[in-house]
Amino acid sequence: GLAQAAVEGDADAAAERAAVDLGVTVLLKGHRSVIATGDGTRHHVEAPTSWLATAGSGDALAGVLGALLATHHAAIEADPGIPAELAATACVLHGLAGERASGGGPFVIVGKILSPIAKSLSARSVSRSVA
Repeated sequence: GLAQAAVEGDADAAAERAAVDLGVTVLLKGHRSVIATGDGTRHHVEAPTSWLATAGSGDALAGVLGALLATHHAAIEADPGIPAELAATACVLHGLAGERASGGGPFVIVGKILSPIAKSLSARSVSRSVA
């Protein structure tokens, strides 16, 4: 494993190393989240607010990503690049919901993130529009 300082010092390299070593798609959450795959594909998603660094926020992101992966399982079997795109989509949805939940203030309560995410997902289907 890598020390926290090494991950924070070069998140791109840390995510890529983990993706290659483990043969998986890696989502390294941060104000600028990094999504890396074993084939060198990388996506970056800048959060619209830094207030998502709160207890439970990563759990909300994991739930969104899990839902997206589960609902796109057939497409994932056909295209192994889709999990990275879905991870980027989850980060975008999470960031926008966090921005809305913060109301421009300094705190985000994780329960307030979930409602905007649910509304966004139910209002439209998520497609392969994130690259």
